Amino acid sequence: MIVMKAALMFPWMKMLLQQVDLINFHTVPSLIPAYNEHMGGIDLSDMLVHLYKTPAKSTRWYLPLFGYMLDLSIANSWLVYKRECGQLNQKPITLKRFRLAVAHSLKQVNKPASKKRYTPRPSQPQPDVRYDCFGHWPLHCDKRGRCNYCPKGVSRWKCQKCNVFLCLNASQECFAVYHQKI
Repeated sequence: MIVMKAALMFPWMKMLLQQVDLINFHTVPSLIPAYNEHMGGIDLSDMLVHLYKTPAKSTRWYLPLFGYMLDLSIANSWLVYKRECGQLNQKPITLKRFRLAVAHSLKQVNKPASKKRYTPRPSQPQPDVRYDCFGHWPLHCDKRGRCNYCPKGVSRWKCQKCNVFLCLNASQECFAVYHQKI
């Protein structure tokens, strides 16, 4: 207020204030444009971290810090993944799906392999062994196995030479049909 009244009283002061304004507002230190140019990365990083923030309220100071570092590393990993997808001309998944995929993979770490309920089928014998019509004898086993010829058959009979289970009863003759070349 006092400066404005003085500028009205003394015209030379008005000119001096204009020169001071030009000096102060038009010459900016070089640090300010550099900060403004590169601050987008920090803002983007903060935005991505806070989009899906890990809830970690605790009286122990290191738990929220760990949650923040985890969020930050996942956000940075997603940015690298997105850049790689752009170079490979692939469509990247969203940050939310990426976080879910990371959580799922971390959940699977150090888990024992699931037990198989079934035993894998034995490999098929070579055609020249299968169709040679020599030494194929049915062998009765204590354990049952899936028939290698029909999809739904279960049998206790196994070919001694081919080492595969085959149905051998009055209604199904898989043993004979399996060894004949059609």
